[in-house]
Amino acid sequence: MGWVELLLLLLKLSSMGSTKAEIASTKAPFALPSNCTKRCGTIDIEYPFGIGTGCYREGFNLTCTYSTTKPPRLFLGDGKLEITGIDLDNGTVGVKTPIITMDLQGIVKGSSSEVETVLSWYIKDSPTCEEAKKNMETFACNSPNSNCYDVLNDAYTNDSFGYICRCSLNQKGNPYLANGCK
Repeated sequence: MGWVELLLLLLKLSSMGSTKAEIASTKAPFALPSNCTKRCGTIDIEYPFGIGTGCYREGFNLTCTYSTTKPPRLFLGDGKLEITGIDLDNGTVGVKTPIITMDLQGIVKGSSSEVETVLSWYIKDSPTCEEAKKNMETFACNSPNSNCYDVLNDAYTNDSFGYICRCSLNQKGNPYLANGCK
């Protein structure tokens, strides 16, 4: 699919572990190019998502399509799933998915309308925050006022397979950008 960072999670975000992101390195701050598209139709686009070279983290590229008959529409990657919203705080993205009906023999009878599905996404370069912080060049939590949260595979075993970033308490903004949380 190309969207390895996106995974339909059956776990609630409350099952995530937390570790404080300590940003104390000589890592050069990531600067988002000024020409990055910030909106498509009614949807705000925030890093790590983006459109165009240098505007997104690997695996988080988006496509905005324009039509003379419809408002602009935002799609994941190469345009297969339409985005209805992005929530950085909760690590989720809303997408429209088609409804397909089948008979008892598994023969597709047709597809009609769409239903909104919420997908959870995470940074996959390391399985845990602790591991990710060992390589500050790729660590995604770029704001000094951010926290890193492990995304757990199983709430009972504490196995994790990636992480998300959030601004610290009483901070707002984008934890994926240098000085993004204020």
